[in-house]
Amino acid sequence: MISHIEVFDADGSALPDWRATVAKVKRNPEVLDAAPFIASQALLARGDDAARRAGARHRARRGGDASPNWPPSCSDTALGSLQPGAWRIVLGIELARQLGVRRKATT
Repeated sequence: MISHIEVFDADGSALPDWRATVAKVKRNPEVLDAAPFIASQALLARGDDAARRAGARHRARRGGDASPNWPPSCSDTALGSLQPGAWRIVLGIELARQLGVRRKATT
């Protein structure tokens, strides 16, 4: 998900009423979609090899909201297999290379 605009509270904290903010933003005719999201940072590691560690930024839309508009380059990926509560992750190609991760073979 890549946003053109992100809306935050003036002090950078969580919005006190995100539903009202989303409704207000969607009233603008130039806005195609709006949805709350979370953002955090993580340290990913593959095995015990220190060279296979990388920092990552995690962004996710609120569960149950409309599906994000994935770019066409993602249409042949495993994005469709993502399910709420499942332990799955989507990595960008550069992060996957840095960690030495390859796409799991499908059967």
